[in-house]
Amino acid sequence: MSLWQFGGARQAAFTLLLSDAVARSPFGYLNPLGVGLFDLSKENESQGWRPGEPLQYCLYLNALCVEASRLTDPTWIRFAELSLIHEQLFRDFPGDAKIFLDDGWAFVGPPPVLQAQSGHVALTNTSIGTFGAEVDWGTGYGLLTAGHVGGAVGNSVYTATSLGPAQQVGKVVFCQTAAGAGRRGAADIAVVELGGNKPGVWGGRQPYSVPPLGAIEILRNSGPIRASVKGLWSYLAYPGTNLVFADVYQTVSAVTQQGDSGAVARDPFTGQIAGHVVGATPQVGSYVQEIDYQLGVIAANGSFANIHL
Repeated sequence: MSLWQFGGARQAAFTLLLSDAVARSPFGYLNPLGVGLFDLSKENESQGWRPGEPLQYCLYLNALCVEASRLTDPTWIRFAELSLIHEQLFRDFPGDAKIFLDDGWAFVGPPPVLQAQSGHVALTNTSIGTFGAEVDWGTGYGLLTAGHVGGAVGNSVYTATSLGPAQQVGKVVFCQTAAGAGRRGAADIAVVELGGNKPGVWGGRQPYSVPPLGAIEILRNSGPIRASVKGLWSYLAYPGTNLVFADVYQTVSAVTQQGDSGAVARDPFTGQIAGHVVGATPQVGSYVQEIDYQLGVIAANGSFANIHL
């Protein structure tokens, strides 16, 4: 899903303008971790703003760099209340700064973290996470998971349960980790080819574009859980790493934990696929990278040109 599909042509255009301005003068905008479009009707209730009205332009500010108290008490703040951003907007958009000041918000909170850790069901020699959607390509078939779980092409992949030791189920045949992606971001996705004969019923899903405040169900290895999507980050950077993720939904609250990276998010009513978990900000929200974007990146590799759910 593109910003245009998520928030409409006008809001998408201004969000991209803001993203370009951040890239030119990051410190003028307090060096944000992300730029995106969000439904902030709850934050605007007192002003009579209702769901369905234009989405808000948003920056993700790392509380470690802005206001340390927000590490445990995250909040949304209007651009107009942040003097550096207010001033930078008038420098970059002298005729249109009011548009951003009227509809612009910054989220100030703890930075996001990756969600891959021991004790979960998709294991490689570099990390552990969760298996995602079923896919087919050519004569192969397998499962998707997060790139930072898969690690590298050629890695053996195992699964384990409480009933016995880990068993090898396949190997990584495609992997992109979003490392060194730069400001625009990249995909974090791996393809795990499974051995043996493909089950009689496999895949057959369609991509699902989640609307603002739309519902998703995340199939964690600890059990499924539902959440609502609050917004879509055009890009989202993880401080302390060189990882920058493109096109990630944020849920209204954090519903995943360490080890859920790679878990599939789907429409709870139809089973269609929205994307895969790439991380979270604890007590704030979980992040799901959008499936059309992920599949497009994989398909750009000729060996997987016809990959499908």
